[in-house]
Amino acid sequence: MIYQAACATCHDGSRPQPFGGMDFHLSSAVNAPGPQNVINTVLFGLPAASGRQSAIMPGFAATLSDDQVTDLLAYLREAFAGQPAWPDASERLAATRNGKYQVSVRPSDGIERGPDNVGAQDR
Repeated sequence: MIYQAACATCHDGSRPQPFGGMDFHLSSAVNAPGPQNVINTVLFGLPAASGRQSAIMPGFAATLSDDQVTDLLAYLREAFAGQPAWPDASERLAATRNGKYQVSVRPSDGIERGPDNVGAQDR
């Protein structure tokens, strides 16, 4: 299972935030009506803020296939939000990977960082 291999170490662990993963039952992205925020986070992660402690997460765009990410999104949605999988998740995922949907990746300090292939850049 992808969740166990990629996510559970942080999100089911005992490390406190900001370096331990949040409880997905409380996640606004997992509970949102659409999948875009959780897609962005899974693919591109959360970069560290400069000069202070902040939530961080690696991105999995290079290590998980579209099918794996789609399966992971469905699992997160069902297991933690008690909702069915988002019906448009695979289409949104493809549009995000190919750059059709522009992504801006910002840590808590608000400075945009992230994936050059989708248009985000340091400012």
